[in-house]
Amino acid sequence: MSNWRKENMKKRDFIHENTVLFLQHGLVYRQFMEALKTGDSGWVVLCLKQFTIWLNNDDKKTSLPLYHAELINIMACLNHAFSPAARKHWMHQCMVNLSGSPMGFRACDLVGEYIIHEMKQCL
Repeated sequence: MSNWRKENMKKRDFIHENTVLFLQHGLVYRQFMEALKTGDSGWVVLCLKQFTIWLNNDDKKTSLPLYHAELINIMACLNHAFSPAARKHWMHQCMVNLSGSPMGFRACDLVGEYIIHEMKQCL
């Protein structure tokens, strides 16, 4: 697969290449969603690394600059800025399980948004 881009443009099969990339991206996204559901922060970090690489471009249509900046920030913090104790704390606290179900984990920011939504409904 790494040799595909080295081939002459006329010989390349772009449909096949794009199909393989689509399947790879879909599988990584699926793994990310499963990691979020089950609370596996190790897999979450691995998937976030992939997303950081994917969004590292200057194309206005595909770069999603806010996500790009946040992903670079969290990767820099996890790999360089956080102490081992802070990294361990983040890994243990990045998801919340409100229901107690083994498949009931949610990202902390999603839980915060849910609480704000419910509070606004009560007003």
